[in-house]
Amino acid sequence: PGLHTPDGGGVQLNLTDEEAVRHAYRQLSERGHSATVLIQPMLERQGAYELMVSSTIDQQFGPVLTFGKGRRLHELDQDQAIALPPLNGSLARRTLEQTRIFQALSGQSCYPAIDLDALDQLLVGISWLVANHALIRSIHINPLWALPDWRAMDVAEPLSALTRQLSLVVLEARIELHDPP
Repeated sequence: PGLHTPDGGGVQLNLTDEEAVRHAYRQLSERGHSATVLIQPMLERQGAYELMVSSTIDQQFGPVLTFGKGRRLHELDQDQAIALPPLNGSLARRTLEQTRIFQALSGQSCYPAIDLDALDQLLVGISWLVANHALIRSIHINPLWALPDWRAMDVAEPLSALTRQLSLVVLEARIELHDPP
């Protein structure tokens, strides 16, 4: 894991007061990390699904899009689907439906549903990006939080206004380019 991840030690989470921030800063400084820090409010996870979307270049097929569970679950579970760009809304939805996590994302079996249309749009957008820009070698978004559509549910616990408005949140993304000709 890189330093820009919680596992890599460069990101400190759940700092609830000034003393916790000072302590985290001291720990980072002792490990030799840069003295420059960025402090941001923490998003409330509130049942978010961790997903991943990536694209790589296949020697035979060209750009290939992959969707599935994110973070470490991607490596452990291998619940993923593969599609060939460019996608439209129907092809994006079919890609989602090929995964086991789709049952939860669509609200089956008492799981909170997400905005599937927003996820379809994200897959379509990334597919068109890689299909139309030959300099893109790969795109990796992991984790991508898909937050439940709390507006459609009766939620007892308070949520921040920001969390109520978001449906998809990219927490980490990387785009690699080919060397220019």
